[in-house]
Amino acid sequence: MYGTLLEVAAYTAAVDGNRAAASEFIGEAQNAATRLGRDANYRFTAFGLANVTLYQVSIAQVRPCPHSLVSAVGVRWLRSDSG
Repeated sequence: MYGTLLEVAAYTAAVDGNRAAASEFIGEAQNAATRLGRDANYRFTAFGLANVTLYQVSIAQVRPCPHSLVSAVGVRWLRSDSG
């Protein structure tokens, strides 16, 4: 339940425009998911690293900022210096 509450708090903070709180909450949710070590469905929460990633993408879409959606899914920007 703890991780799921953190995900919801992060999304709510993003909707309210508080990026700092959203980042803090989703970061703690990711820590909790890492400690859990796998995706689980205790009390029908569907909590784990996969669900945290889904929330990261949702948060990035609510309050877009440069690179937020890309970093949410762990993809790096590729830069070409060849013109």
